[in-house]
Amino acid sequence: MKRSLSILFVVMFMLQSTSELWIMASFYAQRDFIIENLCENRFEPMTICGGVCFLDKQLVENEKEEQKL
Repeated sequence: MKRSLSILFVVMFMLQSTSELWIMASFYAQRDFIIENLCENRFEPMTICGGVCFLDKQLVENEKEEQKL
């Protein structure tokens, strides 16, 4: 019982400490979808954002959640 609980805590700690990595990986995996559908500047004809505005929002939200904890 103690071993499984300690493994669970280690896994949770690893996921939390690498949350920015998961956000970045998700962004690059879905970048085309984000640029076409979620980007704030998607309706502007000459934008160079490339979805970075969405990534910045996600990272700021993650930072706020980490500060709460």
